[in-house]
Amino acid sequence: MNEPQWVGIIVRPLNYSLKDALLHIDTGPGLTIVESHTIEIESIDGISESSSDCKAGDDTGQNDGSDDCKNVEQLLLEVGKMQLPDWVSNVMSTLWIPVQANSDELAKGTSSGNPQKQRIVDRMRTIALNLQFGVSHNQVFDRTIAVYFTYPFHVSTRLQDKCSDGTLLLQVTLQSQVNATLTVYDAWMDLQDGFVHV
Repeated sequence: MNEPQWVGIIVRPLNYSLKDALLHIDTGPGLTIVESHTIEIESIDGISESSSDCKAGDDTGQNDGSDDCKNVEQLLLEVGKMQLPDWVSNVMSTLWIPVQANSDELAKGTSSGNPQKQRIVDRMRTIALNLQFGVSHNQVFDRTIAVYFTYPFHVSTRLQDKCSDGTLLLQVTLQSQVNATLTVYDAWMDLQDGFVHV
């Protein structure tokens, strides 16, 4: 939440040409496309035969099978729509859209006896896709995708020790909620009135 992230959308070839196809993207409430990043599409299912960047092979005519022939293209989003490259008709591809789910609330710590309750709908955002293709764009494919965002950590707190001078030792535990390697660069704790950091 409140951080730029990439959403990957799989584009599978149809039994219909996607030449000059237009894709309209409409984000729902609480979700924006990050304009400082570019939208990219890359082939993931073999190589387009029409790719001019792909070498047929070396001097012996043999292709080494490397990723040099992989199609990757940056797309320009104008007024919520973009034109897909012609090669998406031939290969399965991933469309990478940079988005940011916005939320006014911050991740709050909870005591170990009172677990944090999250409603799924509070983290849900939608992306509406409209693909227009065919002669005069007379073919239309609509799909609305629900995307679930989460905070990377669940924060829990407990009183570890109470010293004789009134100082409290508070233990804060961050538990990962995602299946990824995370690095914490900075953290802070806001205290209620009457408490100060020592």
